[in-house]
Amino acid sequence: MFDIPELTRMHFLAFASTLLIYFCARFLYFKSGKKVLLQPMLIAACILFFIISGSDISLTEYQTGTQIFSVMIAPLTIGLMVPLFVHLKTIRALLPVIIITITISAIFTVTVTLGIAYLLGASELSLLSLSSKSVTTPVALLIADEINGIPSLAALIVIVTGIIGTLLAPLLFKIMKITDERAQGLTLGLSAHVIGSAYAMEKSSKTAAFSIIAMTITAVLTAIILPLVITFFI
Repeated sequence: MFDIPELTRMHFLAFASTLLIYFCARFLYFKSGKKVLLQPMLIAACILFFIISGSDISLTEYQTGTQIFSVMIAPLTIGLMVPLFVHLKTIRALLPVIIITITISAIFTVTVTLGIAYLLGASELSLLSLSSKSVTTPVALLIADEINGIPSLAALIVIVTGIIGTLLAPLLFKIMKITDERAQGLTLGLSAHVIGSAYAMEKSSKTAAFSIIAMTITAVLTAIILPLVITFFI
């Protein structure tokens, strides 16, 4: 009988528990009729937080054991591009308007976020990590590393932003009476990136397509605009 090292068992436990908890949360989400407050990412994150906090497994061991999920993020994000090609003709016709809207939104989001954090006395490292909140996790990790921020903090901020954006979006759509699938998609892509795009795919392929184009352009613009904004604040 093979003697599996303790560290290896911890890694496997981290991987298996994360997978199991997510699928249980997903099952609960669909069983509830897709209640927004029961988003799988939110429920799974909360459960894992309490498990890690109350167990012997360290954060480093957990991160090592679940590293495969981080590796899978990039190809899975590319897979989200399928709805984009389905509605490419519609998007191409509105591309100038989309680019202008996203550019203004990207500048506004980054500037306001850093401005509020700066006024509240956030440290330089925190400001650098906060600056990539509006892009997907893989891009945020690269940007944070490039500008000497904290990649793990940047990833956490991106995930929290995506969850909050996805939770608040349906309420805002209802209050502001936004029924246009294109507007809903752009909003979800800009404010909640991948998590918002996943939610958009549940609504319709058109909503998903506009969410994905918003998420993609925002990532590109952030990589270009971010250094300028950081130079101003820091």
